[in-house]
Amino acid sequence: MASNLLTGYDATDGGLGGVNGDCYGNDSHGTACAGIIVAIDNDEGIKGVAPNCRVVPIRVTYTSGLYEIWDEDWIVDAINYAWDAANSDILSCSWGGGSSSSAINSEINDALTYGRNNLGCVLVFASGNFNTSVQYPANSNYNILAVGTISPCGERKNPYSCDGEDWIRPILIPPGYDFLGGSNYGDQLDIMAPGVFIPTTDIQNTAGYNNTNPIHDNDFSNRSYTNWFNGTSAATPHVAGVAALILSANPFLTGQQVRNTIESTAQKVRTDLYTYSTVSGRSNGTWNNQMGYGLVNAYSSTLAIRIQISGPSMLCSSGGSYSISNVPSGASITWSSSTGIARTSAQGSNPCNFIATNSGTTGWVSATITYNGNNISLPQKTMWLGGVPSPELYANNATLTGSDWYTVVLNTPDVYFCLVPDPAGSPIYPDTWEVEGDSYWYTNGSFLEFVPNVLGENIVAGYRHNTCGFNGTYFTIEVVSSKSGEVVEDIYFKLSPNPANEYVDIKLALPDEEKMIDSYRVDFVDSYSRNVKQVVLSGLENRVNIQDLHPGYYVVLLRYNGEVYSNKLILE
Repeated sequence: MASNLLTGYDATDGGLGGVNGDCYGNDSHGTACAGIIVAIDNDEGIKGVAPNCRVVPIRVTYTSGLYEIWDEDWIVDAINYAWDAANSDILSCSWGGGSSSSAINSEINDALTYGRNNLGCVLVFASGNFNTSVQYPANSNYNILAVGTISPCGERKNPYSCDGEDWIRPILIPPGYDFLGGSNYGDQLDIMAPGVFIPTTDIQNTAGYNNTNPIHDNDFSNRSYTNWFNGTSAATPHVAGVAALILSANPFLTGQQVRNTIESTAQKVRTDLYTYSTVSGRSNGTWNNQMGYGLVNAYSSTLAIRIQISGPSMLCSSGGSYSISNVPSGASITWSSSTGIARTSAQGSNPCNFIATNSGTTGWVSATITYNGNNISLPQKTMWLGGVPSPELYANNATLTGSDWYTVVLNTPDVYFCLVPDPAGSPIYPDTWEVEGDSYWYTNGSFLEFVPNVLGENIVAGYRHNTCGFNGTYFTIEVVSSKSGEVVEDIYFKLSPNPANEYVDIKLALPDEEKMIDSYRVDFVDSYSRNVKQVVLSGLENRVNIQDLHPGYYVVLLRYNGEVYSNKLILE
């Protein structure tokens, strides 16, 4: 996490035994909060919600013995430094309590109004851990995000929630404490986040929560981390981290827009326990006084506001339109594009039209947005340019004997053809095949499965296409006999009806219509390659009873004079 920490600030005075700029074992709170937001991905401990963002650590209190020391002036100074001097975008405040202060309220309002060059900072405050109403200052301003904690079961953390974790709270009469703490709730509650059994960063070695006398068992062996952070103090940086993701995706948003986004995209958890209703003054969706708008949703909130280019994934010479979402009013747009793409709309248009001046490759368009003196460059939107490049033909168990001529031996198994390559980035529709000839064929995905069951020539067309056009190849498949130099009976047989039910007629066709043939065998092979029926026939026409076969797909093999001829049969 250290690499994500900017120069910090100590707003305390170091009095009453404290040392300005120093920390103590029971001052681990800020380190734990910061880790939830910006802990880096180093394969150790945890990864923060927004690990590519930065934190300005500001100390607002310290402990002296058993007492935590606070001062109104320190709080005012800390808030002012955060928004005015450090130019922070988000103030994550895992602290609160006490009575209202006009000086603190004024500084909070200044941060909400004037921070981020008058766009407004996002202020996120813990609602409190005493199982009562939302504490100050989370309850002081409608534009603050007041954060509560959910249990691992999606309940508002309370003394009886499923986690079984005891939260200590002070009591006044008699003075002392009990274990009936829980996440504060009520009219000012806005959003919920995890805050029970939270792993996070800790002060190194034995100075933090995970020390030689840990508060819980089963903590990290690496004492730079702890498994046991909790409370609305832990929930608050989760929401602050999501706000950081939102502003990373769209830095032009106002603070109010960030708050609206977090509230309107919240997940309505445990509707079996809580009723989310339309409430006056709550304009970002349904709300519940124990759950606010629901559980913060990092993905949905970031997706809702991100600035991105949208448009077709294929750009033809006829052109296509590309637009940018969530551009602030008054911003200027500068488009750019790769070679092979030309802009046809005026620079700065949204949407903007482009045409492809190249074909058979990928390209991209991008844009830079300028607003209030700030620039952001958008990720490139990639697309395929133009039609399909000329494909090559790949053949299996077929011999190329001419530039566009393949020879296949009669009844050779596993003969197939396909078009290659399938160029990366090209949105190509499934290949299309057409065959003119007597042999049987069918398509299997993008493959042409060819069944060479009849001697002779077959004219084949294979092509692929996309929205910009098509390309393909034409070739001939000649089916030849395996008995080179001999006179071979060119036999062709038909099956009818097909699909069949109780019987099938097998009709043979010979070049010499006057000739009869001797007996031959017919095999029925099912879809599991099992030879399930054999019959011996003679003559040119025979009817075969097939009531003993189950419905399905069969290959019918006719064996005669050392050759095997095939056809297909569908049995219903």
